[in-house]
Amino acid sequence: MAANFIGNKILSDSKKNSKESSRRTISTKHIDWIFFLLILFTSWMLLEAVSVSFFSYNVWLYIIIFI
Repeated sequence: MAANFIGNKILSDSKKNSKESSRRTISTKHIDWIFFLLILFTSWMLLEAVSVSFFSYNVWLYIIIFI
C-alpha cells in the first residue's frame, strides 16, 4: 500500500533511535488498517446500494409483468 511505502521511506531516511522507528512502524500499521477498513466499508456500502436498487427494480418489474 501507499502508506506502507511512505512509512518504510520515512524509516529508512531516519534511523536515529529505535524508539522513534518503532513508534513510526506502529503508526504506519494503524494507517494501513484505517485505509483497509475505509476501503472495505466504502465497497460494502456501494455494493449494498447497488444491490438494493437492483432488487427494487426487479420487484417493480415483476409487479408490472404480473399485473
